[in-house]
Amino acid sequence: MRNIYHQSAGNPIQPNRLPLTSSSIKLFAERWRANSWHTPVWMLSYGAISLLLLVYMKASGITLLLHPFDLLLSPAFMIFALILGRLSEPHRQIMMAIAIVATALLGISSAIPAFMQLLLFAGVMGVLVYLFGTHSAAMLTALPVEHSVGLHLYRASRQTLMKVAASTAGVVVIVVSLGMPWILIGVLLAVVILPFTVSSPRKTWRVIWQQCVSWFSYEPPANPGILQSPAGSIKNRGLLMLLASVLMASVIGTGPLSPLRVLNRATNAANAALLNVTDRPQSRLPSLGEMDFLWLLVFAATIVAILLLPIAMTVLITTPLIRDVAEKSRPHRTQSLTQAVVETLGSSPSPIDRNSLYFGRVVYDGSPVLVPRDVFDEHAHAVGASGSGKTSLFLCPIIEQLANGECSVIVLDLKADTLELLATLTAAAERLRAGGRDIPLKYFSNQSSCPTFAFNPMTQRFWDSLDLQAQTDMLCAANGLDYGNGYGAGYFTSANSAVLHHALKAFPHVRTFRELAECIGTVITTAKKRDLHPEIRKAGVHVQEVIKRLAGCDPLNVTPQSGYPDAVTANAIDLTEPFLTPQLMYFHLSATLSPSGAAEIARLVTYMLLAASTSTQRKHKVYLVIDEFQRIVANNLEYMLQLARSMGVGIILANQSMEDLKKGTTNLIPTIEANCRLRQWFSVSCSEDRERLIRSGGETVDVTKSVSTGSNSDGTSNTSTTSSEMLVPRITMNDILLMSDHPFQSILQIARSSGYAQFGGFPVIIESGYHISQEEYQRRCRMTWPETPGAYVPGRFKPSTPARPATSGPRVTEETIDGPSQVSPEAIEEMLRGIEEDLGMGPRPPRKNGGES
Repeated sequence: MRNIYHQSAGNPIQPNRLPLTSSSIKLFAERWRANSWHTPVWMLSYGAISLLLLVYMKASGITLLLHPFDLLLSPAFMIFALILGRLSEPHRQIMMAIAIVATALLGISSAIPAFMQLLLFAGVMGVLVYLFGTHSAAMLTALPVEHSVGLHLYRASRQTLMKVAASTAGVVVIVVSLGMPWILIGVLLAVVILPFTVSSPRKTWRVIWQQCVSWFSYEPPANPGILQSPAGSIKNRGLLMLLASVLMASVIGTGPLSPLRVLNRATNAANAALLNVTDRPQSRLPSLGEMDFLWLLVFAATIVAILLLPIAMTVLITTPLIRDVAEKSRPHRTQSLTQAVVETLGSSPSPIDRNSLYFGRVVYDGSPVLVPRDVFDEHAHAVGASGSGKTSLFLCPIIEQLANGECSVIVLDLKADTLELLATLTAAAERLRAGGRDIPLKYFSNQSSCPTFAFNPMTQRFWDSLDLQAQTDMLCAANGLDYGNGYGAGYFTSANSAVLHHALKAFPHVRTFRELAECIGTVITTAKKRDLHPEIRKAGVHVQEVIKRLAGCDPLNVTPQSGYPDAVTANAIDLTEPFLTPQLMYFHLSATLSPSGAAEIARLVTYMLLAASTSTQRKHKVYLVIDEFQRIVANNLEYMLQLARSMGVGIILANQSMEDLKKGTTNLIPTIEANCRLRQWFSVSCSEDRERLIRSGGETVDVTKSVSTGSNSDGTSNTSTTSSEMLVPRITMNDILLMSDHPFQSILQIARSSGYAQFGGFPVIIESGYHISQEEYQRRCRMTWPETPGAYVPGRFKPSTPARPATSGPRVTEETIDGPSQVSPEAIEEMLRGIEEDLGMGPRPPRKNGGES
């Protein structure tokens, strides 16, 4: 079986393609659960190993197998581990294991003086206190604690812990050197009593227990964005604690400074006193059981000291600091993890983090999904039924993260049932304004009752620089007049283009759709046969009706000559500006409440934006977001997606189903699959979409087991189990059904992975969260339609009658005639002859008898 099929069905991350730098995001691994039983298991292991070590040390004549080479190997291992850890961060785990083994060899060597063993033990206790404290501080200050606050608390705690660790080492040397065994009992009692001396002992006990359990059980996957313990892996943390127990046994079991010797002397004195009391009649010799009890008590005290003293001293010393960090970090825990991660990304020193968008967490192991911004340069597409979370979990978080003041975001809201997208842009503008960057926000509506900025495609600064054919093609494409190149469709496409082209040619100074509709009417009634075939002129009636729909939308027909206030015309939407300076724009295009064509306006904005990109200097990226994309499906949208990628425009699309992208002879499904680098499914209700997703998910190796039961000739039964490997789809039908039913889960697929999103092109099931709190969501829902300077309400404003455009067609003059008796037949004949000459019909023949020509 080839290795390429052994891909994880949960998180197919490619570690060899990840960036070398680590992410600033530190999230708990969601699959990790606090395993309380790890702590007693580790402690029992320490006790067993330490007991064997005590027996070894008490036995005379036993030395290390490596003696005397252990004195040479251990320092060499320590130096090698130090160099390895400084040169290569990935080898940090190996470095700690090597250093621990080398220190243990020195600690139990019989050639090492007792005082040197004491110094080793004191040093290890200082390191243990520091690492245990930093481990606990990292756990308490990780997200969703505000990043700036958590980072400050963590750094301050590390500085304090360095001083505490040095003090701990000094105290251990003094206490053990003076041979005061009662200190050991005092430490154990202090650990028990300390939590009850504070105001909330229950919280203190909970914090202590949680940190002890996490020390012995927290082992997350080594994926970017997952919080890793600063003390290393669980194996190295356990080895470090074991080293402290081993050195404790070494100090207690041997050497003239050992507190165990004091206990031994006290026990021997008590035994001698019991044996010497024979002169009293009531006295009796102690039984063997009583003597064994005394020795057993000494031995038990030794084991308890070995087991509990290292962890007890560590907890006692670090508890005040840990509790202080917990109290200070608790008020700064945000309700929205997504919001905390986004703020961390924005303030991260890593350029990879700053240029990434947070999408949620992988369901399998809780790894954060950080998508580089350049992925959206090659378009994104989301699919999901109504209510599946496309807007709240996809569009709104993306818009707010893209709107960072370095690029422009334009939103086409074709659903327009709520103001959620506009509220998101408004919140982004307010956030940037609070940070010292004033980014303009302009909005457009095709409803006459809403304030709106003017948007006239024919007054865009690049419009006159386009040739006549480009103007014709753009208007035909935007208004859905391009039906394709088929037999019948090609004819009507050419007819529509010919009528519109001739109208623009005959009336080059047209600046509104109202004027254009009138001019088209003139063309289809007066055009000469050699310019427009009569059959083509008949097709022009449809073109005129389509343009009339745009003529009915007042904000599309604003010009400086039409009598609107100067503020309205001066602040009109110009689609070249988003490429020059960062801007936010919102188009509210309701298809149910507006009298004009929302789809036509959306296509107009799209094509005008692409035309603007070719006619201006592109200083900033522009992202175009289209909600309910299926409402503007047309034959020419494939070319739009291909062109936008090279024009510096990233398009983000959202609709309910892939099948919605099929309309008549138009099928945009292959176009979306080929041109969208990021695709996300929030729910898959169509059977064709499910099969398509399963096929695109790749394959993996699964192990199947078959169990068979039979009976032998003697009547006994036997059971056999057979295991075999087989190829299965990575994404199964059950996965899709469960994902579609979950309110926060979706399937994400990224082609040509980048940054930390190295999933090899495989789909992965992720879980997203709301990027704002419930209170903020309610505030945005209560938002009313804004009204800012430069906007106007079309229903309240009646512009003056615009002047008719200057034309190159027929010139008609008006003359007041007093009465019919004053008009001679010769005058009428002369007038008709002049009109016909103007129309290019040649000289009029002279009239014959009876007035017939």
